[in-house]
Amino acid sequence: MKLKCFLLVCSLITFMSCSDDDEDIFVGNWVLTQLDLECATQPELSQTINASNGCIDLFGDEACIELRIESDGTGRLIFKMNAVENQMDFIYTTNNSTLEICEAMDMDECSTFFIRGDNLIIEDFDEGCDLSYIFSKN
Repeated sequence: MKLKCFLLVCSLITFMSCSDDDEDIFVGNWVLTQLDLECATQPELSQTINASNGCIDLFGDEACIELRIESDGTGRLIFKMNAVENQMDFIYTTNNSTLEICEAMDMDECSTFFIRGDNLIIEDFDEGCDLSYIFSKN
């Protein structure tokens, strides 16, 4: 079960990017504040996990996610699992209240973040679960 949860969070690591700097609303440091899991196939996994300082407890493992978005259309994803840090640079594009980040090596796979209130959100689906990663500006 730890492995499944780890893989769910790791799915975010694969997101990298494509930039218009017409939307300054995205620029800044964003930290994970909440992870919502809705699992139809495994309802016991459905839960809301609140973060502290960008970190969540995944069944005893600490996972931290931060996005640094620059005004020049570049950014960096910082992911830590039990203090082991991985960083990935990306480029991005914006369109109104959405931000599209594509994998740096394969521009065919993109993920769309959107603004809801003061939060930056990405929704994903993995192993029968709907995931909502919710970030707030730091």
